[in-house]
Amino acid sequence: MGAAVATPVRVGGDGGRGPGYWLVLRRVLLGQVAGSLSLLAIATALSWSSLASVDVSSLAMYSPWLIDGAWSLAATVGWGLLVVALVGTLVRAAVQARVGTTLSRGLTFLAVAVGGYAPTLLELSAPARLILTVTLTSALVLVLAFEQSGEPRRLPAAVELSRRRLAVVLPIAAVVLVAPFALLHPLLSFASLERGAFGGNPNPQGQSVYHLRPGGGMELETAMKPGHLPITVTAVRVLGTDGLLRVDAVTVTANSPPDPFVHVAPKLPLRVDAGHALWVSAKLTLVRCRARAFSISAVRVSYRALGLSLTQSVPLDQSLSIAACHR
Repeated sequence: MGAAVATPVRVGGDGGRGPGYWLVLRRVLLGQVAGSLSLLAIATALSWSSLASVDVSSLAMYSPWLIDGAWSLAATVGWGLLVVALVGTLVRAAVQARVGTTLSRGLTFLAVAVGGYAPTLLELSAPARLILTVTLTSALVLVLAFEQSGEPRRLPAAVELSRRRLAVVLPIAAVVLVAPFALLHPLLSFASLERGAFGGNPNPQGQSVYHLRPGGGMELETAMKPGHLPITVTAVRVLGTDGLLRVDAVTVTANSPPDPFVHVAPKLPLRVDAGHALWVSAKLTLVRCRARAFSISAVRVSYRALGLSLTQSVPLDQSLSIAACHR
């Protein structure tokens, strides 16, 4: 019994036609699934080894750092290049295997980059963002990588991404942009434990949303894990309160969470050994109401490592709205 062989779609030429959208979507989905699984394995290994602070439990592995300065922006761009190169290579190979022709590497990577990162600018749920990513990337591959005649679009050799150029660009992105930031800014929030609000009740459906009146309070607690280097914490600040929440107290401890019933002034500077946990607890009071629920975005930690004074804004590991005004 002979083996079945997939017949390539003939594109271009007299009377030829390009691949249909649904064909491209299926191949893009195949490439993105393979790329995401590969990225997950790589990100997990980096996170376990503390060589990069990558949250493998969510979409944060595609953009693992909060951009709040030139250094973090450069590292994020470098990481994005590596992600696009990985996913784009597999998407390109999957589409090529079906259409039987060679696609522009640069245009395919551009489609993957725009289709993958543009949805992150919208306030969408994770499933909606994934669906939009696949559909948008497929449309962009069809529009950018193919001419209207169905022939693959060609870039001038001077701007096309060849293997030789990738062999230069990707190591530079990894070693110059990503590695220094990842090694010196390794903090990753791995436990976000919002304790019951004082004067308010947790959401009955189990989500971490607290309904507060002005003057009501709540406590936010999160744990962070340094990498291979010990750090000396010098300051901690809660970000994203937007003038709605007043930070009454911040407690910082090493290795174990602070006692919620005992107020301890932050003893800074605080040394945290490599691989040990840094716990941050903040008591907050609702100052004024807003129409919709709101969340705290991150915690900014200032510290010293290797004789350098550094700052990292660490996103909380759960992107949940944590409080709403109870009128």
